[in-house]
Amino acid sequence: MAVSVLILGGGVGGMSAAHELVERGFAVTVLEQREVPGGKARSVEVPGSAQPPMLPLPGEHGFRFFPGFYRHVIDTMARIPAAGGGSVAGHLAAASLEMLARMGKPPIELPPHQPHSLPELRRVLRTLFGADTGLSDDDIGFFALKVWQLMTACPERALHEFENQSWLAFMDAANRSPAFNEYFVDGLTRCLVAARADKANVRAGGVVLTQLFYGMFDHSTPLDRLLDGPTSPVWITPWRTYLESRGVHFEFGRTVAAIECDGRRVTGVATSAAGSAAGSAAGSGVQQWQADYYVCALPIETTAPLITPALLQADPALAGIGRIAGDVYDMVGIQFYLPDTDVPLVHGHLSLIDSPWALTGISQRQFWPGVDFAKLGDGHVGGVLSIDISDWDTPGLCFPGPGGRNLSARQCRPEQVALDVWTQLRRSLVPASGPNPLPAALPRWFIDPGVRFDPTMVANDSRLFVNLVGSWQYRPEAATAVPNLVLASDYVRTNTNLATMEAANEAARRAVNALIARSGVAAAPCAIWPLHTPEVLKPFIEADCLLWKAGLPWRGAVA
Repeated sequence: MAVSVLILGGGVGGMSAAHELVERGFAVTVLEQREVPGGKARSVEVPGSAQPPMLPLPGEHGFRFFPGFYRHVIDTMARIPAAGGGSVAGHLAAASLEMLARMGKPPIELPPHQPHSLPELRRVLRTLFGADTGLSDDDIGFFALKVWQLMTACPERALHEFENQSWLAFMDAANRSPAFNEYFVDGLTRCLVAARADKANVRAGGVVLTQLFYGMFDHSTPLDRLLDGPTSPVWITPWRTYLESRGVHFEFGRTVAAIECDGRRVTGVATSAAGSAAGSAAGSGVQQWQADYYVCALPIETTAPLITPALLQADPALAGIGRIAGDVYDMVGIQFYLPDTDVPLVHGHLSLIDSPWALTGISQRQFWPGVDFAKLGDGHVGGVLSIDISDWDTPGLCFPGPGGRNLSARQCRPEQVALDVWTQLRRSLVPASGPNPLPAALPRWFIDPGVRFDPTMVANDSRLFVNLVGSWQYRPEAATAVPNLVLASDYVRTNTNLATMEAANEAARRAVNALIARSGVAAAPCAIWPLHTPEVLKPFIEADCLLWKAGLPWRGAVA
């Protein structure tokens, strides 16, 4: 009889665990609160946006981004059959250009050149950040030096120094120019990791920054990929279909109310059906579930309340989850449906580096060749502009608030959020000549209904875990000390070290490897890859390892 596994949560982490487990002969059941799988990665049909035979408009919690350093989630996608043949990975489309947009200034486009030394890195950065940025040669040189430090520091230094230092301190922000802080301190952290520079730790930000740099200058793998259609139709739904064809059983509308433990092992899980309260009387929808093993793939803010004294008795390290459960930020998308004519903007992702709300975005239609836009909504949708809002607490541009400050996104009603975002977009996309590429009139828009406005923002059911200073010590391994419980979520310790689809998939693989070892099932372990390090940097890293062991600071040179 197959070993049974109950997975709590049907997002990318839960589905990844289900995929690896069912392919190795386990009997898998997935409990998911929503009526569809995919979590933050799913796309949704905008309610009331079309009447048959027209198709609903596509909406999402936030746009998809598959940078070149993603390996785990891409490997999984390559093993999901796509409708019409091939795999879901065949739906990945490569972007050809990335752009930094700035208010009232020409955009900055990323160059196709790979630096192999600190002097070359300085030259590339000077090309990127010209005179109109207000950045001095000293600013650019200092930033290049700090990036070089991130690239060439040994792993031990990164773990013990960078993990416990804020981006603000690492960049010596107090002694740098206003332009340096705008671009390289506040702008980078808000757009890359959706966090404040005085809170985000250097190691996490450094991982994504250096990996993007490597991908930016390495043409063997696309720097930036996204899907060639709305996420659920081209990825999540085929994934669910494949998993169910292999025997995975999904139970939707199930909210995990309790992980029951006898102080040694998990003895079961209690769920409440949608609309019923946990712990209410019999017949209210509360149900008990048992399995041989349990995979918790829930977000950290959902997991923390489930950590009981009995679970802590079985694994005291689980207390760390509660310590960092509040380290979650709001990174939420809004979609604009452009009337009649598309506005591609750039063939890749766009970062509005100095926008008050740290906006990033993508013009979707140019990547969706198989989508018949004449059949969407009212038939007059020209394009879909998907924008992520990463800063919900900085004053915006449009609406006066108390104390002489404009309203932040969190203080706005949804229609005010839409108008302010649209205004920030138009001011950041002023062309050198000719009209603004975006129409003045606010087009139709959509925000994930998981963000609740009452009348301003009061809840978001899909928040983003952020690696703050010193958080690694509290983050758990996928394999807990509870013998039949593992964790498969993006806050788990991984090589990826950033809350992403890639981290969730890697965590799931680590969790499955633990279950293989504990259950005694004869199955090959899941592949887990380290982050890429260019060969040219390895002598510098090895030299820094010697310095670290000798108790000496980083020098950035080969000894």
